Amino acid sequence: MDWPSRLLSNIILERHAHAKTGPTGISQWCRAPAFVANYEEMARTAEREGLTYERYLHALADLEAHERYNRKVASLLKHSRLPREKTLETFNLERLSK
Repeated sequence: MDWPSRLLSNIILERHAHAKTGPTGISQWCRAPAFVANYEEMARTAEREGLTYERYLHALADLEAHERYNRKVASLLKHSRLPREKTLETFNLERLSK
């Protein structure tokens, strides 16, 4: 296992040992599913490209932020109950009162 994976694994496992999450897993404990799902692959890439710890963690945090944004947009759209076929392109401006 390469250095970023070892570092992150040690941090997660150490914190997980002190948390009372049960068998549900680390992703629920740290509430960063994209981070947990991608850290090993990104660690290999970071080591191959010679990235620093800071750049590696920044890339993971950036990925998590994008994933959270996408999940938030999807959730808001779902809860808005707006018809999917309605867009600005299909909006009939003539129906607006003058």
